[in-house]
Amino acid sequence: MAFKHKSIYSWLLLLLVLLAAILRFWDFNAWSLHNDELSTIFRAKYDSLKEVIEFGVMSDVHPWLNEVFMHYWIQLFGDSPFAVRLPYVLMSIRGVWYFHSFTRSISGKTAALLATSVVATSQIFVLYSQIARPYAMGFLIMMVFAYSWKRLLDENNWKWSLITGLMATLAAMTHYFLALSVLLLFVIGLFWILQKRALWTRYLSSGFFALILFSPHLAITIDQLSQKGLGWLSKPESDFFIDFIYFSLNESLIFILLILIAPLIAYRMGLFRWPTLKEASLSLVFIASFLIGYFYSVKVEPVIQKSTLIFSFPFLLILPFSFFKDENERREVSIFAGLTMALGLITLIFSANFYGPKAFADFEKVAGHLVNWKSNMGRDLSIISNSSNPKYLNYYYQLKGFELEEEMDSLYGREKIEEAAKIIRESRTENLALAFANANIPPDVYEYARIFYPFEHERNRYFNSEALLLAKVNKTQRSSANARSYSFMTRLSDRNHSDRWEVRPDLYEDSIYLTEPSAFRISENDLYSLTYRTKVKTVFRDGSNWLTLKARMKNPLKNGMHLAVSTERGSEHIDWRSVECDYYHVKGEWYWVTFVYQIPKEALPEDDLLVYFWNPKKGEALIDEVELINYEDSDFDYYQLP
Repeated sequence: MAFKHKSIYSWLLLLLVLLAAILRFWDFNAWSLHNDELSTIFRAKYDSLKEVIEFGVMSDVHPWLNEVFMHYWIQLFGDSPFAVRLPYVLMSIRGVWYFHSFTRSISGKTAALLATSVVATSQIFVLYSQIARPYAMGFLIMMVFAYSWKRLLDENNWKWSLITGLMATLAAMTHYFLALSVLLLFVIGLFWILQKRALWTRYLSSGFFALILFSPHLAITIDQLSQKGLGWLSKPESDFFIDFIYFSLNESLIFILLILIAPLIAYRMGLFRWPTLKEASLSLVFIASFLIGYFYSVKVEPVIQKSTLIFSFPFLLILPFSFFKDENERREVSIFAGLTMALGLITLIFSANFYGPKAFADFEKVAGHLVNWKSNMGRDLSIISNSSNPKYLNYYYQLKGFELEEEMDSLYGREKIEEAAKIIRESRTENLALAFANANIPPDVYEYARIFYPFEHERNRYFNSEALLLAKVNKTQRSSANARSYSFMTRLSDRNHSDRWEVRPDLYEDSIYLTEPSAFRISENDLYSLTYRTKVKTVFRDGSNWLTLKARMKNPLKNGMHLAVSTERGSEHIDWRSVECDYYHVKGEWYWVTFVYQIPKEALPEDDLLVYFWNPKKGEALIDEVELINYEDSDFDYYQLP
């Protein structure tokens, strides 16, 4: 009978590990490497280890272990998506096994089986197993450290002291949040052995051993920590913890509820027990890690992300299942374990839609569209692309065996608008592709391109990425150049809105104009002029949240003039933005200026909206064809899953 019961547990454990492996291997290389993975690859591809450290690690905020590992891994197996992601899948699977072994040594087989059922199917652990970043590696190292830490406490020998110290060193060389989690667990262990003097020597020696091994990395750590944060990351919202739990547990309230009521289920099964103080103290690894990361991010510099809690989260998941007595031979335990696995699997696939589109920029698909269009159109296609690094799209061009040169491959900084505008304006090709991944094409450039390439032939949008094909001629006959729908439009010459335009009579210039009956001349004495004033609700009704401003200008030299928009509430300025017209300047010609203004979230319908020309450098210019349009297809919110 005992063999039968052990066999059931063993079969459940085997099924659980197999399920964890399937979930992690499934489609792991079928979706695009995202920005950070591509960054990892190119930071690791320097010729020597010295260059990897100097240029790949020192310019980053993460320790060196993952980059060094990737440096040698790529040399052996190449840099294909399959090759670079495979080791992290394997590390994560092994990490699940070590998590089970550690939990079993702490809380028994029943708690281990149930807690591992969650870790095996939890979105955060499955997702980061498929990403070539230090998180799956760190998860494995954390679990091996925890396992060896427990063995050291149980057996008190030098073997486990050395292994524990080694794993602590590897943790500190992998990720600083991982190092924090290891430190917290080590401190908790000090309280465990406070009354056990026989354990002090080997336990403390493991810590000293870790410090000695880590010392060569100390200079890198000091330099990286001096940066205080990531720079680009925003402060966490007040609901960060709730959002983390919801995301990690498959965006399913049912799955979360099942875990929360696990103690009640244990009670109903007759298996309830109170966790020991030692068991409960393990949850402090997560609690302290979260609180330190959260308040540091709020008070000093943002550092906390969902991914940074993957190392400490397992210790929180042990707690609700540590209320179960270790009677794994009970049939109810097997049923509950099966239910937990099944619910985790179902919610991962359906509630979280894990195997659907990912919330990462799709470099692969964007590059694929550009390659296809260039293959078909050849020299009759101009391409303007943007990404965090031009090498990232080029990585996929090379995988497809295509040498593709864009007319422009970077649009960082507003000064780049001038270069993009010139390319668009002077291009002789019939087609123009605007594409980006992880760093969008500025809306101003998009609307400027629609002036010269008015027909949209193909749009492929993904999360934070897009490939758009425009043309000068309507080849499909599906629409005309003037067919863009809008919810609001006004022109300076529009009589229907004449009461909203504030234009001094002396600004009219009827001897030099482009298409209107008269143009408008701004002189050096006109600081603010051609003002349009209305309510927010008038412009932003049922259309998009973006207002497109267009004007034609003519001035011999650049003069620092701005086209500006302001949202105001009485005497309070809610928002102000502008574009410098010089970005579009063409000497001696009438040239277009475009500016796209997004209404701020805090704006109210009754707030005032002002559009005007600002002349801080006292320049002179002729202005004509001023128009404000809220196009219904102007959707520049790229952070939505398709």
